[in-house]
Amino acid sequence: MMEFALVAPFLLAMLIGSFVLGLGMVKALQAQQVNRNAGILFMKYVDMSLASNQEIVVRTAAGLNMTRTGGNGRVILSQVLRVGATECLAGGFTSTGACPNFDQYVFTKRIYFGNNGLTNSAGASLGSRLGNPRDGILQPDGGILINDFLTDPTARVNWFPMNMAYGEFCFVSETWFVMPELYFPKWQLLIDPNPGNPTPYVDNSVYSIYLT
Repeated sequence: MMEFALVAPFLLAMLIGSFVLGLGMVKALQAQQVNRNAGILFMKYVDMSLASNQEIVVRTAAGLNMTRTGGNGRVILSQVLRVGATECLAGGFTSTGACPNFDQYVFTKRIYFGNNGLTNSAGASLGSRLGNPRDGILQPDGGILINDFLTDPTARVNWFPMNMAYGEFCFVSETWFVMPELYFPKWQLLIDPNPGNPTPYVDNSVYSIYLT
């Protein structure tokens, strides 16, 4: 009995930790499915700028504390194009040399919903890893006019995980979810000047990207 009393606190901590991590993994898988659902709708040309269509995705995030305009989740939808000579000519440029965004991957549409001010446990803003076109070039439905995506430097994609041919385009869905289950504080009793202040060493956010 004495031995059990000594090890019981550690066993209990391991049991609770396993439960919490398991719950976090289940929610992380759900977050990936939410992203996939958003990407499929977007790829099928469903108008995701409409609140009613955004609510379809939000309903699949039940249990993740996401609403269409807030909560712990954020959805970022992008349509990406690689600009070729055909696009430059359609935009009124007589040569590719005069076309500022020739041979660039550019955004032709961007839609946000969920919590656009979402941050993780470290206070970092959770946004698109592809970059962000400035709000001034976004149309009400999220579209970007040809003159803007051919000339505006903020329409350029900063990072893209695949190669495309000139004129080819891709639909991209990104999601962020903040999950308290994935937050683990550590107590730096010896080196932290304020040992009563927990410092996170595991980020509590889950990112997913889906390309079609």
